[in-house]
Formats: sequence, C-alpha cells, structure tokens
Amino acid sequence: MISIEKLLVFIHVGGAVVWIGSAVALELIKFARSRSGREGLVETISLGAWFGPRVFMPASLTTLVSGILLVALGKPSFSQAWVIFALSGIVISAALGGGVIGRITERLKGLFSAPNADETEIARNLRRLNAFSYFNLAILTSILFDMVVRPDASNTVFYAVIALFLAIVAGFSFRRKNAAA
Repeated sequence: MISIEKLLVFIHVGGAVVWIGSAVALELIKFARSRSGREGLVETISLGAWFGPRVFMPASLTTLVSGILLVALGKPSFSQAWVIFALSGIVISAALGGGVIGRITERLKGLFSAPNADETEIARNLRRLNAFSYFNLAILTSILFDMVVRPDASNTVFYAVIALFLAIVAGFSFRRKNAAA
C-alpha cells in the first residue's frame, strides 16, 4: 500500500513538473510564434492569459500545499534552509506570475484588441513581459535545483551560486535596453 508521504511527494513533484514545464513550453511557444508576426504574438499572449489561472496558479498551489503538508508530516522541517528557500521562491514566483506577469499579459491583450494601439506601448510591455518571464523561470529553476540538492544552511557556496545565477539572469532580463520605460 502507498503511504500518505509517498502520495504527497508524487503530488508535489507532479505539480512542480506541470508548473515549470508549462512555463518553459509557453516561453518556447512565445519565441516561435513571435517570428510569425503580430497574429502569432496575439495568439500566444492570449494563450498565456489562459494558462495563468488554469495551469500556473493550480500547479503552484498544488506544489506549495503538498510541500507544506510534507513538512507537517515531519519530513523535512521548516527549519531546514532548503525548505525555507523553496517556500520563499514559490511565493515570489507565484506573486510575480499572478501579479506582475498576469497584469502585463492582460494589458497586452487590451492593447492588441484596441484599433489604434500605440506600437511603442506594445513593444514596451512585450519587453517587460519577457524580462519578468525569464526572471521567473530563473527562480523556478533555482527552486528545482534547491529541491534536488537540498543543501544545509552552512553551504554558502550553493547559495552564492544561486544568487549569482539569479543576478546574471536579472541583469540580462532587465537591462536598460529590454526593460526600457
């Protein structure tokens, strides 16, 4: 018979796979469709708006709740550094996705449907969407790495590498050219 713990681990990993896999797939679709002109981009933005509440939010909540339930069972504990890092990352990523990325996506949908949309405003919002999406993927990748390695708090090299990785991705994602106002 399967234990509650193993079932929760399955649910937890499954939620993370759907969440991260969907985010990567959507970025790849956005990249491919952006090459097919405005129509492809409009379809991709609409797909992203559809994904948010139907895929990303449920997957992130599934991952978070199942992780908390696993900790409540006593394996692992809330005092472990890798658990604290993962929980913090999940909350930050969900807030970025639901708050910032979701709002930019909805704004773009509105701009695309407006008859006399300002192309400069569309371009600015697309740059912002890409910047926040790439940074969010970096956060998700860092959480995944953290969950696999499970470092303790004394592993400063691990956390320094993660901080450097996030700083590099943020630097490239939000460089003035990309995130210009």
